[in-house]
Amino acid sequence: MKKARRSTEKSQPQSDCPINYTLEITSNRWAFLILRDIVYYGKHTYNEFLASAENVTTSMLADRLADLERQGILQKTRSELDRRKEIYSLSEKGLDLVPVLIELSTWGIKYDTAISIDTTLEQCLQNDRKNVIKLIRETVQAGGSVYVGENNVMQKLTSRPSLP
Repeated sequence: MKKARRSTEKSQPQSDCPINYTLEITSNRWAFLILRDIVYYGKHTYNEFLASAENVTTSMLADRLADLERQGILQKTRSELDRRKEIYSLSEKGLDLVPVLIELSTWGIKYDTAISIDTTLEQCLQNDRKNVIKLIRETVQAGGSVYVGENNVMQKLTSRPSLP
């Protein structure tokens, strides 16, 4: 790893290390929980994120959404149905974090013995990780999610004998 560089701007990473760069952008747990909510549960609005089980504060949520947008991970648009609402979605840079979310989930399932979930997704990932990640990315990019909504990833995985 390279020598740390000094920076007076907050937007400059503290070093040239790629792990440091990633952690500076995503190290707050709320950042990954927002990404999880989009990818796994199809949430896209401030109030949907606020309703998550982890009880994020309004100020923390607003800060994380702004940070993720500033970093180019999220895109914000106005709702076509209600112009007062802002809709958050993953940018290309955000979609590139889908495999990281999957790895975090896989690690959590392996080491938290109290987790009780349907293992269908994990089994599909074990059988064909590359294509399942591709399917998740494409579904999220089209506005869908892993578990919620019409044509979600789980419906696609269980309705096909094999992935494309």
